Amino acid sequence: MGGEQDTTAASQPFLSYSRADRAAAAELHQLLEQAGVAVYRDVENLRSGDRWLSRLQQALSHCSAFVVLVGQEGLQRWVAGEVETALNRHLSAPLGTPRLPIHPLLLPGASVADLGPFLGLFQALSWEPGQPLPASLAAELRQGEQAQPAERVVFEGCPYLGLASFDAKDARLFFGRRSETLRAVASLGDQSDRDPTKAAAGGASWKRWLQVEGHSGSGKSSLVKAGLLPMVSHGALWPRTRCERWRILGPMKPGTNPVGELARVLEQGLAAVGQRLDTFRREEDLKRGPTALARAIQDALAHSAIPADSVDPVDSADPVDLANPTDPADPASTTACLLVIDQFEELFTLADTTSRNAFDALLAAALQDPACPLYVVSTVRSDFLDRMVQLPQLSVLLNTLCQRLLLPTITPQGLREAIEGPAALAGLDVSEVSTLMIDQAQGEAGALPLVEHALTQLWHQRDVRGGLPSNKLSGRRLQEAGGLAGMLSGSADTLLDQLEREWPKHGRAGALELLLLLTRINTDDRLRHSRRRVSREQAVQRAGQGDPARGEKILRRLEGQPPPGQPDNAAALGALRLVTSDSEGGTAYVELIHETLVRARPAVQPGGEVQAYWPTLYRHIEANRDRDMVEQQLALRVERWQGAKAGLRWWQLAGWGQLWDYRQLSVAPKSTAARFLRYSRRAAALQALLVAASLFVVVQGLWWITVNKLPPRYFYLRLVWQFTPPPIPKTVTIPAGSFTMGCKPGRDVDADGDCEREAMLQQHPVAISNSFELGQYELTFAEYDRYVWAVGGGAGTAVSYPNDQGMADREGLPVFNVSWRDAQGYLAWLSRETGQQWRLPTEAEWEYAARGGRDARYPWGNESPAAQANCSDCADSPRRPVPGGNYPKTGFHDDLADMAGNLFEWVDDKGDPNASDEKASRVLRGGSWDYDARGLRAAFRVDYAPGDRGFNVGFRVCRVSPIEKPAAGALTTGPLKP
Repeated sequence: MGGEQDTTAASQPFLSYSRADRAAAAELHQLLEQAGVAVYRDVENLRSGDRWLSRLQQALSHCSAFVVLVGQEGLQRWVAGEVETALNRHLSAPLGTPRLPIHPLLLPGASVADLGPFLGLFQALSWEPGQPLPASLAAELRQGEQAQPAERVVFEGCPYLGLASFDAKDARLFFGRRSETLRAVASLGDQSDRDPTKAAAGGASWKRWLQVEGHSGSGKSSLVKAGLLPMVSHGALWPRTRCERWRILGPMKPGTNPVGELARVLEQGLAAVGQRLDTFRREEDLKRGPTALARAIQDALAHSAIPADSVDPVDSADPVDLANPTDPADPASTTACLLVIDQFEELFTLADTTSRNAFDALLAAALQDPACPLYVVSTVRSDFLDRMVQLPQLSVLLNTLCQRLLLPTITPQGLREAIEGPAALAGLDVSEVSTLMIDQAQGEAGALPLVEHALTQLWHQRDVRGGLPSNKLSGRRLQEAGGLAGMLSGSADTLLDQLEREWPKHGRAGALELLLLLTRINTDDRLRHSRRRVSREQAVQRAGQGDPARGEKILRRLEGQPPPGQPDNAAALGALRLVTSDSEGGTAYVELIHETLVRARPAVQPGGEVQAYWPTLYRHIEANRDRDMVEQQLALRVERWQGAKAGLRWWQLAGWGQLWDYRQLSVAPKSTAARFLRYSRRAAALQALLVAASLFVVVQGLWWITVNKLPPRYFYLRLVWQFTPPPIPKTVTIPAGSFTMGCKPGRDVDADGDCEREAMLQQHPVAISNSFELGQYELTFAEYDRYVWAVGGGAGTAVSYPNDQGMADREGLPVFNVSWRDAQGYLAWLSRETGQQWRLPTEAEWEYAARGGRDARYPWGNESPAAQANCSDCADSPRRPVPGGNYPKTGFHDDLADMAGNLFEWVDDKGDPNASDEKASRVLRGGSWDYDARGLRAAFRVDYAPGDRGFNVGFRVCRVSPIEKPAAGALTTGPLKP
């Protein structure tokens, strides 16, 4: 119970006991004094006053030993505080000075399990009141000695965990961090030394949140799970919190849905026995508002049954009455909840902003609610501390309700305890390896897992003598393996070799790909890569590389399953485990068993190679160090794709370059990322088809314009022709009427001129009985070329593209170098395409239209051509064909152009009406750019062979009136002119 503040307490054993064991304590005190041991036993004094812990520490600061009496109720209330103080003195003894001896004494009904994780490491003796005092106890107290656990074997099997982290079940094997564990215990609740029964919850000294910080691999999770939580279960928090009963919520990892994970641990931790768990309902409740978590905890504790024997018996010496655990004035006095959040940094790496803010609000509201008995323990990597500002409410509480505990690299003394403590429990001799390992681990960030792995391997490799394995771990084997790092890389490489033998070309590659997937590559520090969790489905897919069955087998081997043909007992055979599994929200996950596998030490020499703990995997990571970044980019693109509106999602899909980067990534088949990639590949395939088609069109088009000697613009025109109907030549209506056709002296020649010598017909009257449509301009190259393309003409075919003589503006020029037969072919095609009747004008129609109702020499009258037309001796002649419409319009219609000059135009008539069709020449009218003004006369005519072509010869179309109704399905371009 403590010691009084007088000189008699110095250098005397301190006797600690609970009120229930007061009679046994009095009898023990009397027996020890009879044996010549003066023992200090406090009766009441330490229970009164406000500075209880200070007075307790003073009483224990000079005692020679600590004897704790443990009854069937275990460690209760005041005793837990005294034990914590004694353990702190024992563990904080400077090197080279004696540690405080601690002697647990078990009363009837008590067992070693009642001692808790730390006290259970000391040699416990059993004693029953009325029986003689254990002889060894009196002797040890007189001599100031302490029985050590090494005197007996209490653990069967390998006492080391290899690369695995410690859990609550491994508490008795958790050495090397005991002083840090006690500091963690002391970090929750009242940080002053007040009487726990009088201290009110709240105030600046009251901490409800412990955050354990440290670099990746420092052992934060192990400290909480194997150190702190077992202490909490044995009442270690009562001296500072007044809470003797705790409901542990978790441990949980925030993951992608921290509110959902919080709902899961709440449902598991707060549900009554036999109650059906409903995590979905719980998650929906938490989404109702920031106070939902506090209400859920209060409601659960208010309706829970608390066993009567859960509280220490109370006597008249207790300052306050705590017999009623549901005292309405202080409902949290004996029961509280401890929420454990492991890998707190997942709030920043996995959760989105909305989920993170909701979790932040729930936790902050519960921690600040004085009626909510919630305490929180979180572990976070120190390199993520700068991101705490992303939690707008919890970041404020860091300086008020939070106690922060930095977990440094384990000390040499801690390493010695981690090596020798479990060895003592298992009766092992580690004298050959202990100092050697400590020397090799100096300055190693991953020292503890390296040591644990080496010890595990050495335990499995013990020499066999007389049919039994030796109890001595071999220093020679450690050195032959290359020390701590060599044992890790050697055993890991051996596992890869086994996988390659089982699955040639796939086993090793699949394992390395999976291990790479489980690595979060640190782009800023090549030495400090970290691990990450992925779904088991993803892991199997990556390991199998297309074969799920093989992937599952490779994954199981990496989880420690022995090779085929060996017993399924990995622990007994020492099978190496590189990955570990867990479950979250119904989904199975895997992750690296420890980050030492993917880390390295700095180079010995500046500029030299880093020293990887496992060079094989490290080299694979370095060769694929951009893979992690690509996966993060994929996650970001998936998020944007999901958030885009339905009609705009197409634009958020991955392009060819991104798909190439994503080709080696592993995604779950039914995940959102898989759907994103599937749609992206479909879109890319469609784009590829379009590109291929476009390339085909481009190549074919370039070939086409090259072979046919067409200008580059025709590449574009050809694409337009693919989707547009044939152009219809513009026409003007020529009305019916009569005129004198041919050469009329005084009109077409001088009065004394010779018509025959001037190449003219003799005059004769002609009646045009029906109106007709005549082309406004001479037919252009573009219009004629469209016809050649449509009928599949070109170089080497019967219908070819006319030679433009190298003129740059081919498209708009009137077509030349076309024969009469060429013109007939075009007109027949145009008639088919439009369902209308197109032909060349007759010689009479042409001259009638050219005269335009005037009885004159030229279409514009009898005056000189001057600038009225394009001819060889006309003013400002360009000496080449020009596009239609460059000269004044003349004739029946203001829009009828170029009837004189520019190009000779084919008409339908024979040169000799009596000649056969095969031999007959065909008439040309109108003159041309290379002909003098004489050829511009309306009556002038020449005749060529129907197959002849010339640089000065083209034609004009004629559409017959009345227009026949187009055939069904024929192409039309709109109403015709009347």
